[in-house]
Amino acid sequence: MAIQHDNIITVDGKLQTVIHGTRYFHAKNAIRAVDNTGAYTLSDFIDGDRGILERPLHVNDKVLWVTLHAVDDDDTAVMITADIPDSDDLPTTEDITFIAEWANRRFWMDIELKDVEQALDKDSYGDELIARFFPIRPVNYGGPWEAMLKSIIHAQIFPGFAKRLDEYLCKRFGTVVDYNGKTGYLYPTVEDLITADPDELIDAKFSHQKADFLTTLPRQILDDLSTYDFEDMCSRDGDEVVKTLKTLRGVGDWTAQNVAMRGLPHPDVFIDEKTTRKELTPIYGEKDKLGKKLFRESTARFSPYRTFACFYTYMRHFSTD
Repeated sequence: MAIQHDNIITVDGKLQTVIHGTRYFHAKNAIRAVDNTGAYTLSDFIDGDRGILERPLHVNDKVLWVTLHAVDDDDTAVMITADIPDSDDLPTTEDITFIAEWANRRFWMDIELKDVEQALDKDSYGDELIARFFPIRPVNYGGPWEAMLKSIIHAQIFPGFAKRLDEYLCKRFGTVVDYNGKTGYLYPTVEDLITADPDELIDAKFSHQKADFLTTLPRQILDDLSTYDFEDMCSRDGDEVVKTLKTLRGVGDWTAQNVAMRGLPHPDVFIDEKTTRKELTPIYGEKDKLGKKLFRESTARFSPYRTFACFYTYMRHFSTD
């Protein structure tokens, strides 16, 4: 069910409304966490001290400039402001509803954390995660396709180089928005990227492999929209979603799990990689080993909120109390 918003008002030629998270949601901490948990892209401008996130966003076939602002006197509330750059037109009520749900998914605002607590309260490890990190909520990317592109582009290269590749892709195939002194970049949509040529990407310093993946993915998705329906994936079984994403060219275990967990986002995904294995092997391993089958069996106990257990496991690894 979509998150509800307050009455929509017009302020200085923009539309505004307020949405509210469930108990324990803390808007300013959530916005600040976009930066320090790696869930940002070139699109995001974050002022953690003031609790503000602003960015361009594709909304109902147009680009809006969206601002999320933590409400000072209500920790659970986020004010949404939406504007159409370089236009006197106002966004629509449907646009505001879309943005409200986008914000909800980015911060898991509507999750009832008592249900998460119950799901994690299965053994001593789950109890430890609750004691140390509850009621923190995972913070997500701005969408599944955004998460997919960042995962592919940023894999196994230095952050500065990855940023240059991001900028090239956005300028060449995506959207660049100038608004109130800020320049926001939007990754190309699936449809935008269909025109990309691998040789051109290689000339722009993308690896042959990345160029292949980035030019193959859009056609594969558009040729089978029912299978690769990101919206529908949110309600599918988490393990099945990961399997489906892995059928895309260039998408391996980690990318599929990362896109599912933090891009869709899906509440029931546990990323299986070196960091999480390091944390779980002493607890669930047999003779200091934790194979894929045992990993799945060990983390299945936290369903249907494995995403929260996974997020807390990363926090445990980095000692982020």
